Amino acid sequence: MSDLRGNDAIVVGGGLAGLTAAALLARAGRRVVLLERSATVGGRAISHVEKGFHLNLGPHAWYVGGPGTRVLQELGITLPGRPPRTSGGFALYQGRMHTLPVGFVSLLTTDLLGVHGKLEAARLLAALARMDTGRFDGVSLSDWLGEHVSDTRARAVLEMFVRVASYTHAPDLLSAGAGLGAMQSVLRHNVLYVHGGWQSIVAALRAKAGALGVRLVTGAPVTEVLHDSGAEGVRLEDGTAVLAPQVIVAGTPAMVRHLLPHAPEPAAVRWSPTPSRAACLDLALAKLPKASALVAFGIDQPLYYSVHSAVADLAPHGGAVVHVAKYLNPSQAADAKADERELEAFMDRLQPGWRAEVVVRRYFPSMTVTNGIPTAAGGGLAGRAPVRISGIEGVYLAGDWVGAEGTLANAAVASAAQAARLITGQAQAVTTAA
Repeated sequence: MSDLRGNDAIVVGGGLAGLTAAALLARAGRRVVLLERSATVGGRAISHVEKGFHLNLGPHAWYVGGPGTRVLQELGITLPGRPPRTSGGFALYQGRMHTLPVGFVSLLTTDLLGVHGKLEAARLLAALARMDTGRFDGVSLSDWLGEHVSDTRARAVLEMFVRVASYTHAPDLLSAGAGLGAMQSVLRHNVLYVHGGWQSIVAALRAKAGALGVRLVTGAPVTEVLHDSGAEGVRLEDGTAVLAPQVIVAGTPAMVRHLLPHAPEPAAVRWSPTPSRAACLDLALAKLPKASALVAFGIDQPLYYSVHSAVADLAPHGGAVVHVAKYLNPSQAADAKADERELEAFMDRLQPGWRAEVVVRRYFPSMTVTNGIPTAAGGGLAGRAPVRISGIEGVYLAGDWVGAEGTLANAAVASAAQAARLITGQAQAVTTAA
């Protein structure tokens, strides 16, 4: 391994959060080394390329209105992609397909909702555009819907929209403020399906970090953060000590607990959040049997279907990349085989004959979508683990479960930016116990 001395800061983890933090620190003039345990950087943002098809690890969409977009722009990174097409979509309810109500016309014409349900849905969608969603941070989504929506089908439709926007199926746990905020962001700014898959984001961040002088070291598992009352560095699996006065741990809650087993108790209590997971069927097809079926969501079942290649450059000419998913409820036991059959049956409804067109097929029975659901009990986004660890000066966290800004990948990038700015003196953090 090359000489790893002379560091101002160490970043542990080479996902989107780690790459972002390292690039921002280097841009501010810090000498940075990034240590990644696997052979490649990117984490869950990597894409698999086979036979000209680009497949993400499950369905990925970038939320344009989130704080992460501003951070990437600050680094000179513009994401290439297009928003998905939702008009002409389908909604599966009680075994029947209906028009997906995503706009004024489809809301009026769909037979999914009756007159009362349409009026309720229209009223709430209009109110959401100007709503202060933070008022409902401490209320669960199920309680909020129960109080504000009387029509059963309209309630199910609105729950579906929040489920898709937040990638979370936990209405009894999810903060209504966080869930409605995610939906509000989609309505205001839309999302992007990224050309070339999310590997494009990884490549752009890696190139930026490298150009700024970050030392990227892969195949370097970290086993411990060295600290007393302040950061001293990290220890690698081979026993090597890499020293620096500032350390950012950009990883999962389990990784943080492993690297900081003796952290002060007030900090550690927020390091075991409930993750959101999904069963994902990723498909590369030689062609779509039914070219008009591009998007569909389950209303009374937590199902997702989208042809990402309809707008993003992900497939060779004539081919298609399709992502099908079932959002898993963390309070219910999952059955991997049954979930796979359910996803296949969903495909059968939307793309009859799809099996004969399969070029690449991958099934992930329990893919982590986000490492920490922002819960009502925790007070929404503000209840997530803080970036700064109280009791250990110079150690910071970053990830999609950290900080009070954004959700999903936007939260990962935003928390990384906050950690970098705290180190460079460009921001201030809440000083209460983590």
